[in-house]
Amino acid sequence: MLTKKDKILLQFVADYKMITINMARLLCFPNLSGYADANKRLRMLVNTEHRLKLLRNEVMNMSLYVDINQDLKKIPSSPHRIYLLQFYCKLVSIGAKIINFEIEKKWAESPKYPQGKFRSDGLIVYNYKDKLHFDLIEINVSNNPLNLQRFDYVKEEILARCHGINPRMILIDDHNHKKFGSKIFETIRVDCNLNNFYEILK
Repeated sequence: MLTKKDKILLQFVADYKMITINMARLLCFPNLSGYADANKRLRMLVNTEHRLKLLRNEVMNMSLYVDINQDLKKIPSSPHRIYLLQFYCKLVSIGAKIINFEIEKKWAESPKYPQGKFRSDGLIVYNYKDKLHFDLIEINVSNNPLNLQRFDYVKEEILARCHGINPRMILIDDHNHKKFGSKIFETIRVDCNLNNFYEILK
């Protein structure tokens, strides 16, 4: 028999195509045994309810749970997507009310950025303790040069999308780049494990 928490987990998979044990823990099991409880429920949804199936992400060395009928070739299982959804789940776990969440938000071409449209990994709008946040999310998990100033070139479009409120840039990063920020948008660096997550709430 499905519990309320099971239904939350299944809905998350329906919305975002996959879930990890840690995401399930953040969404539904905030207690000390949360990881073990999340693991148990996901395995039950695989073995007993036959609602999910398990696959292995070798790049990140972790298990992903996906819908039993999902075409595995269409699962968005890149590190970028996993870190983005983990950030989303962390916000939910602390009681943030998610108002809008856009994955791979496209921004238009600008005269100063003629390469064409580009994307931020995410745009998330949420209310936490009666404070409204607009956050652009960028994820960097490589040694490639990092330049967030490209967002400065489309500031008018970004401000229009954020109702005139200047959003913050949340950089989820596995490298401590010395120079990476935008000249316009406040940039807050969070490590990939979200160990310093609460920096964004100060």
